[in-house]
Amino acid sequence: GIPEVVQDGVNGFLVGPGDYTSMADRIITLVDDINLRKQMGEEGFSILRNKFTDSTMTNNIETLYDQALEAAGEAKR
Repeated sequence: GIPEVVQDGVNGFLVGPGDYTSMADRIITLVDDINLRKQMGEEGFSILRNKFTDSTMTNNIETLYDQALEAAGEAKR
């Protein structure tokens, strides 16, 4: 899920699991650069506003339910 939402260097940073050094470096980068924090925050909000609308989320949930029902029906055969 996270790589689908966070675009590395655009609206956040991605680091590998357990890569504490990279995580600390990214945090320091953000602490030191108010403009980058603001830019990434605005980009993140834009993605939220455009990608996670009520109708999009409703459609995604309906699709999941449809897939679960289809899988349950196939399992009974």
